[in-house]
Amino acid sequence: METQVKAILEKKGNRVVAVDAKASVYEAIGKMVENKVGAVFVMERDEVVGIFTERDLLRLGGKPGFAPQDTPIDRVMTREVVFVRPTHTTGDCLALMTERKCRHLPVMDGSKVAGMISIGDCVKQVAEDAHVVVRVLTEFIANKYPG
Repeated sequence: METQVKAILEKKGNRVVAVDAKASVYEAIGKMVENKVGAVFVMERDEVVGIFTERDLLRLGGKPGFAPQDTPIDRVMTREVVFVRPTHTTGDCLALMTERKCRHLPVMDGSKVAGMISIGDCVKQVAEDAHVVVRVLTEFIANKYPG
């Protein structure tokens, strides 16, 4: 039993946290902290042009002369955005995250941004799904072989 991404987004909310492509890294960090998220979409008008994550920030932090307030996000964001659809499953997402070595996947519904799913969202859902399976099997065994 695998849950689809759309069910996870319905539970956690289809919130889209984004910054404009001309925003500074400092502004993106502020959005991430304010919204308690590990990644933001980078948008130009209504189009996703990149993603900026905590890992992107860590890579920048060690560079000499890096100034978050003076660095435009579109110079340091991840441009090759890997995304999933609402019908993908947690297994699909975890496999893609493992293959691409990423922790966040934008969810696109057609050409519209539907939300973001994280590795934490997927792991939490897998644990919940396993709990349901255990409960169902326990009830089945208890009913099949009473006392």
